[in-house]
Amino acid sequence: MGSIIRGIIEIIIAADVWVVELNSLGKKVWQKTFGSSADDFALGVMLTKAGEILVTGVITGNNGDVSGNHGGIDAWLFKIK
Repeated sequence: MGSIIRGIIEIIIAADVWVVELNSLGKKVWQKTFGSSADDFALGVMLTKAGEILVTGVITGNNGDVSGNHGGIDAWLFKIK
């Protein structure tokens, strides 16, 4: 596995989390956005020994890839792969 990049995609009036995996040559292997129709932000990303990607952040919505928002801004942790 090469590098993982996290970022924020501004989509009209809301933001989602954008995760991209690059190989050792810097070529894109895959990319995906995660989030809801409200503002969602990544604050950290790490790779596990098993090759999984853990992303931490905050959410304000309760639809799309997000469920269980308890009002306002909530912490968010999700696993990829």
